[in-house]
Amino acid sequence: MSVLPVCRLCFGIATPASLAGCTCPRRPAASPTRVGEWRRDRVGRFAARYTFFTTNPPANVGSLASGGGWRPAGSGVLAEAITLGADGKSYDSAMTLRLFDASGKPVTGGGEAVVHAIRAGF
Repeated sequence: MSVLPVCRLCFGIATPASLAGCTCPRRPAASPTRVGEWRRDRVGRFAARYTFFTTNPPANVGSLASGGGWRPAGSGVLAEAITLGADGKSYDSAMTLRLFDASGKPVTGGGEAVVHAIRAGF
């Protein structure tokens, strides 16, 4: 098991069962496409899957002016199983990150993580 790097993810609900992501503040300004979906498995349990696409930086900045630029490099899938706390103010989840090259073959990296989160109060 490898450790996931620290990265802040932010999600917005685009439709009742879809997610749209925002840029991680620790990544370059170019922001690859990312989409996700979620569903309720049963009372108090949800499953979410977030797919993103990675890019390689341009060889030189001048290539941006001629239509070159951030080329596809691969993709990743972040899957999460979420269990809401009985108190309604916390949740636990287990996440798995899988990474793929540009042809869709698995690559090294990724990992697993567990989360326990508590709603901040006033």
